[in-house]
Amino acid sequence: MGIPYRLFFPVCGLFGLMACSSNHDDHAIDFQNYRIEPGFELSVAAAEPLIQSPVAMVFDDRARIWVVEMPGYMPDIAGDGEDAPNGRITILEDADGDGRADRAKVFLDGLVLPRALALVYNGLLYAEPPNLWFVPIEAGDQPGEKVLVDSLFAVGGNVEHQPNGLLFNHDNWIYCAKSRYRYRRINGEWIKAPTAFRGQWGISNDDFGRLYFNDNSNQLAGDWMLPGVLTANPHYRPRYGAGKQLTRDQRLYPLHATAVNRGYQEGILDEEGKVVDFTSACGPVIYRGGQFPAEYDNNAFVCAPEANLVKRNILSAADGKITAQQAWQGKEFLASTDDAFRPVNLYNGPDGALYIVDFHRGIIQHKTYMTSYLREQIEKKGLDTIVGEGRILRVTAGQQPVQPPVDLTNKTPEELTDLLDHPNAWVRERAREKIVFGGVLPANLKAKAADPTDPGRQILALWALEGLDQLDGNTLNAAAQSTDDQAQATVARLSGLSAGKGPLPPYLEQWLLGEHPIARRHAAHAVAEYAPADQAKIFDLLCTAAAKFPQDTIMAEAIVSGVEGLEKDLQATLKAKNLMDSPLNAFLEKAQDTQEQMASMPTPVPGSKPENEDGLTLYRLHCSGCHGMNGEGLDPLAPPLYKSDYVLGKSDNLIRIALFGLTGPITIQGQKYQFNTAMPALGASQEIRDRDIAAILNFVQNAFGDSRQDIKADRVAELRNDPPANGSYTAPELAEK
Repeated sequence: MGIPYRLFFPVCGLFGLMACSSNHDDHAIDFQNYRIEPGFELSVAAAEPLIQSPVAMVFDDRARIWVVEMPGYMPDIAGDGEDAPNGRITILEDADGDGRADRAKVFLDGLVLPRALALVYNGLLYAEPPNLWFVPIEAGDQPGEKVLVDSLFAVGGNVEHQPNGLLFNHDNWIYCAKSRYRYRRINGEWIKAPTAFRGQWGISNDDFGRLYFNDNSNQLAGDWMLPGVLTANPHYRPRYGAGKQLTRDQRLYPLHATAVNRGYQEGILDEEGKVVDFTSACGPVIYRGGQFPAEYDNNAFVCAPEANLVKRNILSAADGKITAQQAWQGKEFLASTDDAFRPVNLYNGPDGALYIVDFHRGIIQHKTYMTSYLREQIEKKGLDTIVGEGRILRVTAGQQPVQPPVDLTNKTPEELTDLLDHPNAWVRERAREKIVFGGVLPANLKAKAADPTDPGRQILALWALEGLDQLDGNTLNAAAQSTDDQAQATVARLSGLSAGKGPLPPYLEQWLLGEHPIARRHAAHAVAEYAPADQAKIFDLLCTAAAKFPQDTIMAEAIVSGVEGLEKDLQATLKAKNLMDSPLNAFLEKAQDTQEQMASMPTPVPGSKPENEDGLTLYRLHCSGCHGMNGEGLDPLAPPLYKSDYVLGKSDNLIRIALFGLTGPITIQGQKYQFNTAMPALGASQEIRDRDIAAILNFVQNAFGDSRQDIKADRVAELRNDPPANGSYTAPELAEK
């Protein structure tokens, strides 16, 4: 992602913890080629030389900005030197109070392609592949002794397909994009637990604690339920309430023509050379800063670095389901003709503003998937010379006063509790986090949790009590008096986590059979969690709900999620009550089928042929990010490979797909898959050789097919000379081969 290289080397922190200051006048930024929605103002919060190539940021308790800098990403068009230890995490400070950082201090340097950070548990959690590290922050912003949290955080894949995000959510778990795991620290010990796979780059949440994410070609996706409610059963992958595409409208409205990877394909560019749909969506955020006009509250903003713009979507809710609609047709919230404007992440700020991390770089396509077409476009435009810069931009509503940041450093637990109803989500959520990290129960917290007059505050207070391990039945019973369905759903979720510590709370039975869809679905999962203690009563309740709400597939998924190991027993009850036509029964059957399939699935091994020795390593590096480590596929990115028609079919067609990609709808094992973009063509990469493609495909055949392993490098070379007419194959074209 980039900007023209101007032959400077920032001296800030290249040799460790050194301070640097910037003269604003020397680095003025001209916004004449930026167009923002009327009524809003765009300003610079930080820029080179204080930072370069920023990809992620967070605010600390003093409203200072901590930035992840990744100058090693694609330093030239060949990507040479990408493994140089030149990444760092820098603290930016606005010393003179003019709204723009003028001091930078490197907290950590010598990092290789760092990608994410979070200020949690009085320290810094950060990702540097393949590791996830935690570093205590000591006096004077000194790093303490780092602790390895996870040595397998980002194993395999390239920089475009590795976990990132590190979002501390309401439920006290840290979630990532592009990952199947979440993290938490309890009593000083780090815990890693499985969760649903979410998105590709960037992750956000809303006031309720639902998660939002996206991938390259799908600008906004999200879960309709709280994390864990639909995914507790490892044998059932939810289809109806998690990982939902919130809008099918992927249309972009850039101000100028831009270079994109597959611009030669029909439909990618319009007649003016402008990209038509998202190809690099990333960094979503649900705006909740309180500084914008009311109609902007809970809007979803999304980055489109390939088109040099930021899009606004309006969220709507009906029947507990979230959908998104573009705010406008024909224009964007923010767009630029600056090829180097590369927004990659968005954040709510302590002052209520919307913050944009601008990678500000020419090349944003990793070398692994770069086509010869894009390479030519990059060189023609000189985009490969745009390196070494970076900005953090701030968007404010011009007619509204900017909120003075609240200094949270010395707040008492009770003062932090009083901030749980602050109009700015960053303030109220950071206050909740500090309550949890402090480990001390505020005297007023349980009263806030029980008070139904402010559902948002109540939700945060309840989760703070959970984080402190101070949540009790009396508080839950009091909180259950709320009439707000999201507050009820929160109580239901917390009650489900307490299953086994007492009898089924009466309010769960009431909500399970009630008319509030969000509360009902969360209650369904919670009630199911109580099944081991009183199976007959619980199964009777669940069957009553299934009969009363036969079309509520999300509720049925929540039940299946909660009855892991008891699927056959619940099916027997359904049969006794003549409910075998219920979606619940079909989902229980699917869970059992998946369990049997997983039990029979082979453990992936590289194979024994010399040409296949590196197949597993190469597959993990180039393919697993989309197709999964076990070939299970990742919706909505890529279909499954395990026992796929294409893996079991002609070897030559498998080679053709790898070389030139696959576009359009495909059918695998009777299920139709439709993706918004073509599969990347490995044959376009200058670093993937014919023998590498052969090794990958032999591994795929061995691990996920019929163990043929009959693909040779010379056959790959032959087929490379016979490209499809339109750049990539379609299913009908392959069927004719």
